[in-house]
Amino acid sequence: AVSGSIGSPGSAEDVITVGALDKDSGIAPYSSQGPSEEGRIKPNVAYVGSNVMSVEANSGTGYTDMSGTSMATPGAAGVAALMYQANPDLSPFDIRNIMQETATYRRCEYMLKNEPCIEDLAPKNRQNNVYGHGEVRALDQRAADAAKDIKVLIDDSSNKVKEGRNLVNQTGESLASISQSITQVNDIVAKIAIATSEQTAVVNQINSAVGQLENVNQQNVALVEESSASSYSLSDQTKALKDQISFFKVTTSGIHTPSAAPLRSAEQVFGKQALAEMTTPAGKHEPTPVIKSDDDWQEF
Repeated sequence: AVSGSIGSPGSAEDVITVGALDKDSGIAPYSSQGPSEEGRIKPNVAYVGSNVMSVEANSGTGYTDMSGTSMATPGAAGVAALMYQANPDLSPFDIRNIMQETATYRRCEYMLKNEPCIEDLAPKNRQNNVYGHGEVRALDQRAADAAKDIKVLIDDSSNKVKEGRNLVNQTGESLASISQSITQVNDIVAKIAIATSEQTAVVNQINSAVGQLENVNQQNVALVEESSASSYSLSDQTKALKDQISFFKVTTSGIHTPSAAPLRSAEQVFGKQALAEMTTPAGKHEPTPVIKSDDDWQEF
């Protein structure tokens, strides 16, 4: 490229003039160089402009690779658009300054594609008439940042997968423990069922024994009632006997008390014949009625 070939509008002070680079980041032979007609150092920055894929004119759907500063300038404009998207409050001068300050500086003889220039001899110089402030590598940086972000995401995903695997293992262990506990509970329930069956049998035996005790109690009650009835009957008989005994009166030593008459023999009471018939073993004899006389009793 010929020095001092940058004309209007790229030569204006406030515009962002973009030089074109080959794929190897060296200056393209068709890229215009400074200084401008007014002696300004131009371009401001450089961007890849060679063999850039783009739509093919009048082809409808075709694509082709093109070269020129007209391909480098849209790339730099895309970087400016991304900056505006990130911070809408930026001014055009802010955009230009940020792009110049973050560009990768290239000396004029970089990649041996140009002669050395006097601008590079100045201490701490950050601009020359070939590359300007240097190559804008915003897309490369974004790609690197994206790669770093992707790596972080991959590492995070990997860690989460490991954590998930650990959780799955812990869940498996917990499920195994739960299964073992369920088995133990089933065994306990089975033992409880057996114990309940045995207790039911014991309760049935107790119920049977209680039934038998009730029968014995009922029998005892019946015996008590019979004993009570016998006691009442004996009491009545005792009373009747007392009444009969009280009929007799006995006197002793001048004391007048009821007394029974002297006892007589059976022969005197029944007679010899009647007594013989009563004591004869064979046959049945009607007893001879005994006529009692009031003279047989004495009353005192």
